[in-house]
Amino acid sequence: KENETAMTSHVRTVMEGEELVQTRGQSLGEALTNITGVYALHSGPSIFKPVIHGLHSNRILIFNNGVRQEGQQWGSEHAPEIDPFVATKLTVLKGAASTRYGSDAIGGVVLVEPAALRTKPGLGGEINLVGATNNRMGIVSGILDGAVKKVPGLAWRLQGTVRRGGNARTPNYWLENTGLAEGNFSATVGYTRPSFGGEVYYSQFNTRLGIFTGTHAESIADIEAAIARKVPLTRSYFSYDIRRPYQQVAHGLFKASAYKVFSNYSRLDVVFALQRNVREEYDFQSLTARTNPELYLRLI
Repeated sequence: KENETAMTSHVRTVMEGEELVQTRGQSLGEALTNITGVYALHSGPSIFKPVIHGLHSNRILIFNNGVRQEGQQWGSEHAPEIDPFVATKLTVLKGAASTRYGSDAIGGVVLVEPAALRTKPGLGGEINLVGATNNRMGIVSGILDGAVKKVPGLAWRLQGTVRRGGNARTPNYWLENTGLAEGNFSATVGYTRPSFGGEVYYSQFNTRLGIFTGTHAESIADIEAAIARKVPLTRSYFSYDIRRPYQQVAHGLFKASAYKVFSNYSRLDVVFALQRNVREEYDFQSLTARTNPELYLRLI
């Protein structure tokens, strides 16, 4: 669904419902390409970054459950550290609509929004099973939520995703070391009353991504030679093993929010959020059998 205002360059596009269900199994950056005007910058078969108006990385703001995503986004191989299964609605804001979020949202804004907690007592859940033939990828994702009958207003939700894929395949050969392994979870507890309430949310995103060994280059001559080859120098086969070079990323998000509605109908909202992002990048195994990462980045 797309709403456009003719007098201004204001565009708000929402993907939800069946349209969102059809993207299950894709990464967040890949799923967003189903929205008009959003493209992807991708490195290999599993790293996708959203591109809006030709801009990406730190020129596009991503909000995860109302919290600005703070991760390592400046590199072309630094994809958003968000499990798309947590969302029941993805919203993209472009043009004038994005200016309210600050000057660094010059490209646009992406809102990743989970469903509201249950308001009626009960227990429910959902399981998603996704498979892919190319890299023999399998995905299992589940949600369990409920509301406590004995404590009106108290509700909770648990969510988790496991994603595993092996080497990707072209029409003529396998791409060595292009597997992925991902494990994510989130938990939410909320208490809602007419005049006050609060919510606590925590999510953890963990992924390990193999980097195609055929992309390793130390000079322009190496790059030109790799492009000229019809097949990579190293013959490969299907495998779930992820060896050097690879990257490993962990992102934790904690959010606590509360609100109070006063007798004159004014409202006070308080939000506290904390994030921790750790990125480790491993190059080819060195002659010294070094096991530490060649690049270690941490944001808190």
